[in-house]
Order: sequence, then C-alpha cells, then structure tokens
Amino acid sequence: PSAVACRLLHRMQSRLFYLYDRLLRQHPIITKAVTGGTLAFAGDLHAQIIEAWSESDSGSVKHVLSIDTRRSFAFTSLSTCWTGGVNHRWYGLLERYLPQGAGWRTVLPKVAANQLFMNPFLYMPTFYIWTGVILERSFEETIAKAQGEYWESLRGCWLILGGANVVMFTALPVRYHAVFMCAAMFCFNVLLSLISNRDALEKRKSAASREKTIE
Repeated sequence: PSAVACRLLHRMQSRLFYLYDRLLRQHPIITKAVTGGTLAFAGDLHAQIIEAWSESDSGSVKHVLSIDTRRSFAFTSLSTCWTGGVNHRWYGLLERYLPQGAGWRTVLPKVAANQLFMNPFLYMPTFYIWTGVILERSFEETIAKAQGEYWESLRGCWLILGGANVVMFTALPVRYHAVFMCAAMFCFNVLLSLISNRDALEKRKSAASREKTIE
C-alpha cells in the first residue's frame, strides 16, 4: 500500500508540475503574479502568527488567528505586482544581455545587478512607499521608518536572496527565475514583515503591559 501511495503521489506531483509549467509558458505574467502574491500572503501570515505567539501569554488560538488584513494586503499586492510586472521583465532583460549559457562570467554580474542595484535602489524604496500608502502612514513617517529599518532589511535581503540568486542563475531556466525567487521571497517576506512591523508589536506589548499594571 505504501508503494502504491508513493507512486500516486509522484504521479500527482508530475501532473501538477506539468500543469504549472504549461501555465508559465502560456500565461507567464499572470502565473508569476499569482504565485508571488500567494507566497507573499503566506509569508506575512507566518510573520503575524509568530508575532501573535510572542505577544500572547497564553498563546490562545483566538489571539493567534487575529490577522491584520490591511497589512496582509500591503504585502500581497506589492508582491503580486512586483513579481508579475517587474521581475518577469527584469530577469528577461538580464538574460538578454547576460545569457545563462556563458556560465560564471554572467552569473556573478547578474547577482551583483540584483543585490547591488535592483534590491537596494528599487525594491526596498518601493516596499516602504507602497506599504506606507496602504497603511496610511504620512510621508514623514514612511521616510523615518525606512531610515530606521533600511540597512537591517537590506542585510536580510542579501543574506537570503543572494544565495538564492546564485542557485537560480546557475541552474534554472529563465522562465523559472521569477517563480524561484517567489519561494526565496517567502522566507524574506517573513523576515521583512517582522522587521517592518516590529514597532507596532512593541506598541501593542506596551499597551498590554500598561493595562495589566492598571488592573
């Protein structure tokens, strides 16, 4: 029975991969956008659950399932648009001028372009502006938040996405680049969500502590 189950599982995985690969070929932008948005939502959801457990003394299910939907929308909408609208074209552009077949001579420049140009000067500023607008922060609050968190967030980006870039540019076909980075971004989104919402978490903890003191 276990061997039959393994074969059925393998066959199902093969069919799902074939279906997803066909969608990538036929509808690359939409497929990548939906993948990016889904994984970004999952990443922020994980971050919110981690925060809720750390904030709650009892770790009650009710408290853990209290989700900030506006915050989730900010992460999900940005990743949807960025993965489908930006990364799809960006990786195509890199492949055009730095073709994968040239080996390490093009891998390292691609990683450098991503980690020293795209992420620090385009993605990170866009992240703080986008989430600031959706979360109704003032321009001054957005700038102050970005200044306080930028380098920590960027170091996390280099740590998680830098290695992923090397693997991606070395081993994967171009059509999978944006999707592969979605998976790496899942990990980064958890970290980024925790960093960018750390101030709100501290405020809630302080308020809860004051309430206990008053009681």
